[in-house]
Amino acid sequence: MTLLGQHTVEVFGGGSYNDLFERGEFTGHYLSEYKNGNGFVIGGAIEEIKTDWIKWRFTFHFEKYNGEFTNRDGGQGGSYAYTAKFSKSTIALGLYPINIMATKNLLINFGIILSRMVDENLEGTNYGWGINTFYWSRPLNENTRYSHRGMIGFQTRITYQIKLSEKLALLPQYHFYYGMSREFKISGARAMRHYFNIGISKAINFRKNEGE
Repeated sequence: MTLLGQHTVEVFGGGSYNDLFERGEFTGHYLSEYKNGNGFVIGGAIEEIKTDWIKWRFTFHFEKYNGEFTNRDGGQGGSYAYTAKFSKSTIALGLYPINIMATKNLLINFGIILSRMVDENLEGTNYGWGINTFYWSRPLNENTRYSHRGMIGFQTRITYQIKLSEKLALLPQYHFYYGMSREFKISGARAMRHYFNIGISKAINFRKNEGE
């Protein structure tokens, strides 16, 4: 891998729509309901990093998003439920090995996003009943972490390049994220997110200093 030569550096930001879903791991009496949320993202990227025959795009971003969920499970001996509103902040590294110039100005990228949660705000209730415990209802503990710390997913980016000068470009873009990891320990929810971003990029030439 080399950072020498010409690369494109970008900063971007925008809004997101967070759509929670499940893949059917839980069966029986399990039921879930989700209310989608929104959020924002801000980050940066560097493109055209060469390793052998691949030109990579690397990104690093911060984002915050929210939503609501209710999960229920149980049987004849009792049942329980979690209902919660949440907001999460994460930092993420994006690795894009597939980068296609579909037309002169239209670029499509396919990659993997590795995220780590840095903050969680979750408010809700755990309630249920049992043969020996009867009915209970208690708030979720604010000192307990309910989210998984690390997550992974696939992301597609579609960008239209508007040239402002020889090296400067405006980049309206759409991102689609498909989460492969569960978001919470108490829920089967995964996330699909739609991003509507705007970016600005500049081509920069990285050279060795004379005498090296």
